[in-house]
Amino acid sequence: MVDFASANLTTELRDNFETLSKAHHTFERLQQKLADEVAWYEATWDSIQAGERPSGQPPLEVSPIKYPIARTTAWEMAKLSNTLPLIPSKRLLSLSAAYRSLALYNDRREIFIQLNIQSNSIDARFDVSNCSAVERRMEILLIQQASAKYQLSVSEGAILCVKAAVDA
Repeated sequence: MVDFASANLTTELRDNFETLSKAHHTFERLQQKLADEVAWYEATWDSIQAGERPSGQPPLEVSPIKYPIARTTAWEMAKLSNTLPLIPSKRLLSLSAAYRSLALYNDRREIFIQLNIQSNSIDARFDVSNCSAVERRMEILLIQQASAKYQLSVSEGAILCVKAAVDA
């Protein structure tokens, strides 16, 4: 029973490693997209301040971004079947750290998605020639950018913990 649970945990962690690697790449791309958007709005704000009419259109979302979720089914099954206490303590310690990092990643992922949905709905109607509207949009983008940077760090930490558990 312990060997079966251990094999399931290792398989799930390998799958999560791939998931987290994709998520990490997604957050890197999102950070670049947000940086480009912030730069565009800063230039627009500068032109409005100089009394010029803004030119061009704001950068558009290329496609919906998917934020993958990490699976923890094998861990939950091992807990429910009371198999965890039978796993050697060193291995259990690395598994526990990996699954705590996955839980943090999943939790922060949900908060990140909610933040982005709320901030995008706040800014549904936007006048690019209005200086205060441009300032408000830049504030929203900077918050999203900070949140994406934090999520990138969380995914990096989870990748390291999962890799350590798989290699243990």
